[in-house]
Amino acid sequence: AGGTTTGTATASSPVSGLSFSIPYSGATVGAAYTAQTNNSTGVSGLSATLAAGTYSAATGIVTFTVSGTPSAAGTATFSIAYGSSSTCSYSITVGTAVPVLAYNCAGGTTTGTATASSPVSGLSFSIPYSGATVSAAYTAQTNNSTGVTGLTATLTAGTYNAATGSVTFTVTGTPSAAGTATFSIAYGSSSTCSYSISVGTAAPVLAYNCAGGTTTGTATASSPVSGLSFSIPYSGATVGAAYSTQTISSSGITGLMATLAAGTYGAATGNVVFTVTGTPSAAGTATFSIAYGSSTCSFSITVASAPVTGLTAIVVYPNPVQQTLFLKNIATQDISSITIIDGMGRTMKMLQQSSFANGIAVQDLAAGVYILKIIEKANQKVTVIKFVKS
Repeated sequence: AGGTTTGTATASSPVSGLSFSIPYSGATVGAAYTAQTNNSTGVSGLSATLAAGTYSAATGIVTFTVSGTPSAAGTATFSIAYGSSSTCSYSITVGTAVPVLAYNCAGGTTTGTATASSPVSGLSFSIPYSGATVSAAYTAQTNNSTGVTGLTATLTAGTYNAATGSVTFTVTGTPSAAGTATFSIAYGSSSTCSYSISVGTAAPVLAYNCAGGTTTGTATASSPVSGLSFSIPYSGATVGAAYSTQTISSSGITGLMATLAAGTYGAATGNVVFTVTGTPSAAGTATFSIAYGSSTCSFSITVASAPVTGLTAIVVYPNPVQQTLFLKNIATQDISSITIIDGMGRTMKMLQQSSFANGIAVQDLAAGVYILKIIEKANQKVTVIKFVKS
């Protein structure tokens, strides 16, 4: 009952520097006492050890060294033996364990999603904590992701308003790839834990490759096309997604129409086919503006010059010519129209019968090679003759 304790004990923490001293009396000076090791009862986990020795005086103290880790808060009691068969009990009070701050990254939760190569928006994660000292401050953190890079998790400085709760990190940036983005979270004086966010694969982006398109069939100036179409490769389509009808008029060389029937994408990559109808106005390049998603691309078809047909006996003179071109072997009244076309397929003049009765004036044309397209009245046959303007 008169013993004294040196040091303290705390539940669940290994003791250090803990001992107790027991007074004795009536000892025979020089008599030996044996070593003792006594395990605690009540609160278990402690051992009290007395090293063997001799009594140096009739009265004094013996000191027990205590080691171990108390299992809980409460009273740890030791049964002390002395003499041949006597015992007494000594107790030590074990205090409540001091709470230890811990972040539970494994129990964290994510709000929002992340997709490769897309800036994140509304993305955050919360980490549960325990053992906090209420009103204790925590500092701001800014943690860059590893694994999948490009993301930053930010914790604003604050105070713990309860012993248990959660802290929330806001995530910004653009993930570099699909996979796992990991953040190292610091807490307390030197502890860390890791939290990870899954980054999804980037959604495919629909693209039409007009440059890789192919044409089936041919087009000739002034002749209705037949069996003419072109195919445009695509990629990044959502399988089963619908595309709408398109009807596109040609530019450059006019007179053609490209039509895509409505349908659905049967695969992520493939081709869409446009059917071409109409009559090209001249030789040259007919271009179509193709729409897809919110984008466009252009595809072109070459229109060939009309072949020489019909009035094969017609002759133009002089050739080369400077001022006026004349026709031979056909009467003026047999001609419906005459068109002059330059080397680029552009219509330079379109003449009706009354305007070429006295020859065809070409003095205003630039020097170069031209095509004279003659259409007969009776059967609409076409003759094409080259001439040179000098």
